[in-house]
Amino acid sequence: MKHHPFLRNGVMAYPADTLFPEALELRPDEGPTDLTWIRETERGAVVFVASAGCEACRLEPAIEVMRDDPELAYAVFYEGDEEALERLRREVADLPCRVYRCDIFRLAQQTPIRVVPYMLAVRPDGHAAASGLFNTYGHAARIAGVLGVKRSAAAPSAP
Repeated sequence: MKHHPFLRNGVMAYPADTLFPEALELRPDEGPTDLTWIRETERGAVVFVASAGCEACRLEPAIEVMRDDPELAYAVFYEGDEEALERLRREVADLPCRVYRCDIFRLAQQTPIRVVPYMLAVRPDGHAAASGLFNTYGHAARIAGVLGVKRSAAAPSAP
């Protein structure tokens, strides 16, 4: 999935108040992945979607948001080889983040997500609260902020 061609055509938001699926088939060779845990969170969850093959897909802003509020739940749907996936898992090992290997085309067939890097804030009832691209900490913090993200003293200020 390429980043820039989608930008020229506009970014399709995940429709607000749309119910996020309880399960998704993230890879063609696997069955549905259970995501019901998102609806079991106290404050909701933030889902990040990125690809190892995407130059714009920097996960540092996502990780900074996770460090800001470790009481919130997070998931990363990541398209990449097993080595890239393991590097990401090591990087977020101390954070409340679940990492899933995914096929972004497959994800796009089941959700309104059509571009990366993308993020979605999901309320505890499973409904989408906010979504959009994240390229900077400021972008990510604004979208996650709808769930009441707490800023730590060490967090950078949003541009």
